[in-house]
Amino acid sequence: MIVFEIKVNGEQASNAGIDSKGVLNIIITWVKKNQEKLISNEVNKNQFEEEITLNVGGLASGTNDNRLNLNWINRTLQVGDEINIKIIENSHIDEPTRKEEENLNLIEQQERQYYEQLKQKYGD
Repeated sequence: MIVFEIKVNGEQASNAGIDSKGVLNIIITWVKKNQEKLISNEVNKNQFEEEITLNVGGLASGTNDNRLNLNWINRTLQVGDEINIKIIENSHIDEPTRKEEENLNLIEQQERQYYEQLKQKYGD
């Protein structure tokens, strides 16, 4: 199977893969936003908070045609960190740190509720 071999700063971080049909992704995100003062709940527009994160996850088939949301890595990065991604063919994958099965009935209910809200807002 296809495996993403991920190293952070030269150290093995994870071998992520899905042995059935699914999706596997690696996302590196940088965000800069206003820093909120926790005590007064005021936003100081001259101070900014930066965050860089690495997320390795995926979506696989679960039981009863439900989908499994998987996550292997969810960590903060810093300037200077080095990420190495090697795509390999391997039969060994690391166990995800998080597995969450989606409830398709619940998702359908939420979609219906959202649809009704939009219909009310915009009409037919």
